[in-house]
Amino acid sequence: MRGPNHVFDFVNPGYQALFPEKKLKGVSVAGALPEVVEQGFIDILDNVYNSGETFYAKEIPIMLDRGDDKLKQCYFDVTYQQYKEGNQTAGIAVFAGAPFVFSLMPIEHALILALRKTNALEESPSQYKLFNLDGSSELKA
Repeated sequence: MRGPNHVFDFVNPGYQALFPEKKLKGVSVAGALPEVVEQGFIDILDNVYNSGETFYAKEIPIMLDRGDDKLKQCYFDVTYQQYKEGNQTAGIAVFAGAPFVFSLMPIEHALILALRKTNALEESPSQYKLFNLDGSSELKA
């Protein structure tokens, strides 16, 4: 994306295929994907553009209209990184670290989050203890 208005200046075929009915190249993010404005993505891009601070998100949820006028929740991994030409900020490079994940159903995503929380609890300090349903704390197969 180029400039402070985040205009798509290069769109690879894989990314364009996500929005088959939309023209992206030469259009600002807000113009091409207006649904992302209220979700805070323009604010994120503005921060990256102005501060130079790289933004990385894993499985970030976003509601997107892929060209059929219906918003669909999807999850994806993304990195936004400022790039410069000479000493001036020119735009933001977008890196998709993994394919966009449209197939995750909300319940699957909730399960993934629950598993992450469980793993975090298991790895946390010993002040937390896990108990079985019968009240015992011994490990059972």
